[in-house]
Amino acid sequence: MDVYVWHNIPSHHSAPALRRLAEVWPGRVCWVCHQASLPERLRMGWKAPELGNVNLVILNGEKAKADDIIARSLQDIHIVAALERKFDTLPYAMRVLHNRGCRNLGIFAESGDTRGVRGRLRFLLHMAKARRYRSRVKVVLSLGSLGVEYFTRVGFDRSTVFPYAYQIDDEAPEPKPPSTPRDDLLPIRLIYVGQLIHLKGVDVLLKALDGICGHDWRLTVVGEGPEEGRLKRLAAAPGLEGRVQWLGSVPSEQVGGLLRQHDVCVCPSRYDGWCMVVSEALYAGIGVITTEAVGARDVVRASGAGRVVRPNSVSALREVLEDLLRFPERVERWKAEAERYRPRLGGRAAGDYLRQVLQCVFEETGHRPQEPWLPNER
Repeated sequence: MDVYVWHNIPSHHSAPALRRLAEVWPGRVCWVCHQASLPERLRMGWKAPELGNVNLVILNGEKAKADDIIARSLQDIHIVAALERKFDTLPYAMRVLHNRGCRNLGIFAESGDTRGVRGRLRFLLHMAKARRYRSRVKVVLSLGSLGVEYFTRVGFDRSTVFPYAYQIDDEAPEPKPPSTPRDDLLPIRLIYVGQLIHLKGVDVLLKALDGICGHDWRLTVVGEGPEEGRLKRLAAAPGLEGRVQWLGSVPSEQVGGLLRQHDVCVCPSRYDGWCMVVSEALYAGIGVITTEAVGARDVVRASGAGRVVRPNSVSALREVLEDLLRFPERVERWKAEAERYRPRLGGRAAGDYLRQVLQCVFEETGHRPQEPWLPNER
């Protein structure tokens, strides 16, 4: 059987695994995308990923093109980002595949943010979709244990839900080491990379740091967004003034090297389906502090290169930061663990795991595979 993966855009977070799958899968691997890119991703410096043997199809929003693909491939495997309401060709393709009786159907999805009224409505919508599609859906590829918990709760059988992850390109060069070696462990160099929006919790980080006294640290903030003005006002507090550097947006290909020049990446999100910078920071060889509401919490725990705290909690984040600043030698231990863990973040491992999942589910061969980012010894 051929494999058709339906996504919004051809993202470099998914391309490495699909490229590897195309090397090891006996049939074709086709990546069907709603459009070629998104304006906000272009502003972040995203470029078209390397595809190898993957056959890329861009729909440009044309449902007739989706119909034509489906008509020729009903007996093949289809994995659809079916919950992407913003990209209407994806839920449309899911409905058509379901209604025409596709026997090899799966869903790819991040967990939903259930906070607030909109979050509860989102959960109810996903419950309705689960009721509609679960009789035909044989696999749900969700991001991390957060996704497994979520899609089990909305109504999919746990046996059909497999954890998945965004991945780093194995062929990308390793980030270069810092240009100037450190003479000592202080100040601790913290970094945040991402949008400056409420969801990302940068305000929680600044408030946590504002309550820490008697320790030497610096924070670099990379990114832009509507919260920038408010966050800069928070950073003007006496305990923070002069310690926070604002770099604005940085091209994506420069992020790895920038991370490598810091000690710890802090990702304090109130919610994030995965949070790619967690993987990028570990791949760059530095530790990570993130929250329970982030899908990539799994790789932080599995690597041993960081800590996971309660989301939206100034006190919980401050406690971890204070502990780190009291014992700065922990930074070097986290760095060593991150370097050791790096191969588990790559597309080769993720692509081999994806092949095993598809064989297990659709060809009924082999045992249920273990995700490669969870080392056997941990």
